[in-house]
Amino acid sequence: RHSSEQTSYTLPQDELITGSSYTFQVGPINVHTHGPLSLSSSPLVAQAGTPQDGNKEEGAPAPGRPGPAQAVVSPDGSVTVSWSAPTEGTVTGYVILVTRKGQPRHALTGRLSADATSYSIPKDELIPGASYTFQVGPINVHTHGPPSAASAAVVAATADAAQPDGGA
Repeated sequence: RHSSEQTSYTLPQDELITGSSYTFQVGPINVHTHGPLSLSSSPLVAQAGTPQDGNKEEGAPAPGRPGPAQAVVSPDGSVTVSWSAPTEGTVTGYVILVTRKGQPRHALTGRLSADATSYSIPKDELIPGASYTFQVGPINVHTHGPPSAASAAVVAATADAAQPDGGA
């Protein structure tokens, strides 16, 4: 996520694969939802260069699938998503993916650290009474792996206590 005043972003070279073609889109988001994506940019091909971080392997294999996401609504109304690390591939970070019932899946977080195994979503970032499922996407410098299996659906806290959603 970037501020609403930001009109450009420079993607670090070490997050691209030399010789691969990329297109980019931008989408507006707020606390509760996101808007339509922009049209895709013209394709760009990543050029060779020196990696910025010597700890990252050139051509590291895609990470494997993390263990299934678990989502738990806390008494304070926040939701904690937890997972186990994949057993294959190199992971340099994770991203939490969210699907609100009736809406497309999208990234909820930016890159989380490689040693993360849980993430708490504050109550005010969720729509009260809405049903959500969560997945965890593993990433490394060069690519991403398959997302975890989705969590069971949970309902964001309302004035009443939040309950698991057996119908989603």
